[in-house]
Amino acid sequence: MVEKGWREVIDARDWPEFDTRYTVMVANGGVLTMDVRVRTADDAVRWIRCECRPRRVADQRSGYVGCGVDVTDTKLARDTLEAEIILRTEQLRIKDE
Repeated sequence: MVEKGWREVIDARDWPEFDTRYTVMVANGGVLTMDVRVRTADDAVRWIRCECRPRRVADQRSGYVGCGVDVTDTKLARDTLEAEIILRTEQLRIKDE
């Protein structure tokens, strides 16, 4: 899936880090949690939180299980709040001068 499907939808800016972290996860049997930008069928950009971990059967790794959750609204709200904080901080700095 990583070599075909994911590469087609994950934004090129996020692909190198995702690919590296996924490769390390598979090699070490670890966990991957990462937010990546993806393109939808109508070419919109959405943020997806990818989580993947080894699946174990009888204490043996037998593949991986993962999910993707759309976190676009959360990221946009956070960015808006951070911009408002920066603006308000600047306003207070100017007022105190």
